[in-house]
Amino acid sequence: MPIREALAGALADPTLEIGYWLPEQERYVTAGGKPLPDKPDGRTVTPVEHAGRPTAALLHDPMLADEPELVDAVAAAAGLWLDNERLQAKLRAQIEFLEAIVNASPSLLCSLNREGRIANLNDAAWQASGYVEENDVKGRPFWEVFVGPEEGDEWRRQFEQAPAHEATSFEHTFVNQRGERLTIAWSTAPLYDDDGGVRYVVCGGLDITERELQHRQLQASEERLQAAIEASPVAIVEYALDDTITRWNPAAERIFGWTAEEVVGGKAKHQPPGREQELAELFRRVRDGEVYTNVESKRVRSDGEYIDVEISAAPIRDPSGRVLSHMALFADISERKRQEEELRASRARIVEAGDSARRQLERNLHDGAQQRLVALSLSLRLAQSKVSTDPGTAEAVLDGARAELAAALDELRELARGIHPAVLTDRGLAAAIEALATRSPVPVEFEAPQEKLPSSVDAAAYYVIAEALANVIKYADATGVNVRVARDDGRAVVTVSDDGVGGADPAGGSGLSGLADRVEALGGNLTVESRPGEGTCVTAVIPLQPDRAT
Repeated sequence: MPIREALAGALADPTLEIGYWLPEQERYVTAGGKPLPDKPDGRTVTPVEHAGRPTAALLHDPMLADEPELVDAVAAAAGLWLDNERLQAKLRAQIEFLEAIVNASPSLLCSLNREGRIANLNDAAWQASGYVEENDVKGRPFWEVFVGPEEGDEWRRQFEQAPAHEATSFEHTFVNQRGERLTIAWSTAPLYDDDGGVRYVVCGGLDITERELQHRQLQASEERLQAAIEASPVAIVEYALDDTITRWNPAAERIFGWTAEEVVGGKAKHQPPGREQELAELFRRVRDGEVYTNVESKRVRSDGEYIDVEISAAPIRDPSGRVLSHMALFADISERKRQEEELRASRARIVEAGDSARRQLERNLHDGAQQRLVALSLSLRLAQSKVSTDPGTAEAVLDGARAELAAALDELRELARGIHPAVLTDRGLAAAIEALATRSPVPVEFEAPQEKLPSSVDAAAYYVIAEALANVIKYADATGVNVRVARDDGRAVVTVSDDGVGGADPAGGSGLSGLADRVEALGGNLTVESRPGEGTCVTAVIPLQPDRAT
């Protein structure tokens, strides 16, 4: 018979309640673990002691206060019994407390019997398993629930071959009954019985799925960043706060000539002498948190050659914002600088060529046609004065004036041909090349398309051929010249080759430089190959773009 019913019968009080003393909490609780009220409404509390210490309290009808001897006698008789009940109540309260903690814990907790089957588990483990009911999990082997099928047999063998089940830790990824992919960090430890044998194996797990996902994402980001750094066409150099180099990518090796092994851990080798102040200022700016871009400077290669570079840099910070190091990017702009210099030189040559052409035209007009026209004017005035008095003389003067006029027209025609050959406009490039070949003292074989090219391409090709033939006549000592103009994939390819002495220097005169400017203005390029004793070959490649207004 439960003690409450026995005491209630002895005191003839069916409303009797018993509270058990918990010294660590310094209060009375019911058998269910609920605290006994400090001031019960309309009830009387009688303390019960055992061995001189509080054991329990009887909450009973106040009418029993008239029979204190009965109450005391019942309390004294039930002291030992109530003390045992108190200990059981305390144990139940502790168990309930532990169960509440275990079920409230975010960690996975389960106990396995010696066969590896799940004897108990908390709510977190049940939810992680993906099973609908908790009882669907209990009794199942651990490896069927929390290990993937491809590794289940191996895990079972390991469990069976470890009779002592020493404490261990491991991480495992599995797919639960809901199809969710989870990664759990497990720790296991044996729980022994009174004889020292393993009674249970306790497994505690922490769901690290999100952490692993973030780790994989971070690792993937780092790998992508590393791949970008390795494949970057610009030199990427990382400097620590003490100015030592900590990163040196393949492009830095290619541009500056030093390998990573030669520079990492040391100071910058590519900094030219005399620029220490510049480097110190750039370091100061980036350590102050500044980002700078497109700073042009010079650096030196391992072979001592100076190169033009464009520098951009930014600080690298820790999560608190403190600068840890900085990354600098170096782009080799030597070729761009060379092209800019060539462009400036080309523009200067074009201006000079235009001025020179105007001065030559002015001289030709002044010394040739203009002088003849002045003489013609004087002759006509003389003829006018002789018409009435000396018709014969006037007629002779007019004959001379006609001859002078014809000569002036020939000179103007020749001058116009030098500005732009009429045959090129009237009959096309093939006829214009034929005219040049006819006037050349060196035999010329030529091949040209019969269809008309854009007029700007026609003119550029004509002048390339004319200048190349003039150079052959003057310098090559050649016995023959081959001229070829062909279409090739949307381009006109002009080739003039001879069998002369070779050794021509394209930079030695203004003729070919001017032609190169003309060809490059159309988006093409001009090359000269001239090895001594092997003749000379001038090649111009010009895009066949439609005519555009200049």
